[in-house]
Amino acid sequence: MRRNCNGIYSALEQIRKRLSEETTYTEGVSEVPEGEDPIRWFLTEGKEGNDVYYAATAAEAFRAYGIPTRYVEGYYLSGDDIHSEASGINKLTGAGE
Repeated sequence: MRRNCNGIYSALEQIRKRLSEETTYTEGVSEVPEGEDPIRWFLTEGKEGNDVYYAATAAEAFRAYGIPTRYVEGYYLSGDDIHSEASGINKLTGAGE
């Protein structure tokens, strides 16, 4: 389904507005019931989500506006981070250690 908008900034404003009116950000989210689509559940039942839910939902919304979008997760280590580790081994964790 293609929605009407006047470009990426118009779509972004509409997406932000809708998410801020209908959902709440939280780092600890409820588990999605088995068999449910996570984005649909977030928008219709859970109403609370973390950055993953918001990013995935925004990506799908941009696609609905006809704007090609890709959702990607990853890690970033700067050159300084890499060279500052005396052992030459960099450890990545999900806990920000």
